[in-house]
Amino acid sequence: MIRKPSRRQLEVLRYTADGLSTKATAAAMGLAYDTVKGHKQDLLNKLGASNCAQAVAVAVRAGML
Repeated sequence: MIRKPSRRQLEVLRYTADGLSTKATAAAMGLAYDTVKGHKQDLLNKLGASNCAQAVAVAVRAGML
């Protein structure tokens, strides 16, 4: 079951979809690396994905991105 990500988690996912690394995403968002890493892990759990590429694909199919 897919649970809806938070606004901030979707922002992280958009940067991921654009190809940014965790470090680059953290810099772009003004967040700590570990915070972005945590958002990514939460995204994987909420979307039932095993990696970030799969999370992006799930989000696109669900109309989130």
